[in-house]
This record gives sequence, C-alpha cells and structure tokens, in this order.
Amino acid sequence: MDCKNTLQIKQRVHLIFNLLFALSLIYLMPSHLRTDTMILDEIDSMLDARARDQYAKEIIPEVQQHISKLIVVSPLFNGELNVAADRSYRVVKTQRKDQWISTINPA
Repeated sequence: MDCKNTLQIKQRVHLIFNLLFALSLIYLMPSHLRTDTMILDEIDSMLDARARDQYAKEIIPEVQQHISKLIVVSPLFNGELNVAADRSYRVVKTQRKDQWISTINPA
C-alpha cells in the first residue's frame, strides 16, 4: 500500500469518526434541546461504494428519526446516493469568460 492510499484511508476514517461522534451527541441531548435541522455536507465525498451504501441505508435514516429537517449535500448525481428526498436540487457551475457562475436547478 502506498503513502497516498494510506493517507486517503486515514482521511476516511477521520471523517467517519467525526460523523459518528457528532451523531452520538444526538442521543445524549434531551429531545427538547436538539436542533430540528442538520446539514450533512458532502459526507459521502470520500467514501467508497460500500461505505456510501451503508451511509445511505443506515446512517441517514437513523438521523432522520431524531432530526426532522435533514439537508444532505452530495457531489453525487440523483440515484447514486440512493436517498429518498422530499426535494432535490442540482448546483451547476459554469464559466463565463473569467467568472464562475453557480445556478441551482431542480433535479
């Protein structure tokens, strides 16, 4: 295993640990003190296919049981993450001359 692969594995483990630690705090807080909104921002970006599938099938539904408004930001296209969404949007970046422009489109 080369150094680059080892670094990627360490980054994945660190990311998953941080996610699980944050999610474990949900159980420690009384329900009246919990937030009603959580943003999971590109958690899946460094996961392999197996871990991404586990994230979509186990972690997200578990969070949804405790947090009523869950926003999942993902670099993946619809269907690749296998998450049932109430609403889905795609952010598209285009370059015009020397400026990048982002637009939000319904997916």
